[in-house]
Amino acid sequence: MRVKALGNIIIGDNKYFSFAAEGLIEQYETDFINLRVKVISEAKRRLYRAKLFGEPD
Repeated sequence: MRVKALGNIIIGDNKYFSFAAEGLIEQYETDFINLRVKVISEAKRRLYRAKLFGEPD
């Protein structure tokens, strides 16, 4: 299941912190996408090498 967080606010001691206002939610999504692309790319590379050199998957 994939849930998109639109915002997250921590409130306490008469202060607040917004993850969205600090750009942390957008940065997390960017990092997550980059990680997925890297993992998929590495998996495809392993499959290609296995086919090319007859190595097991």
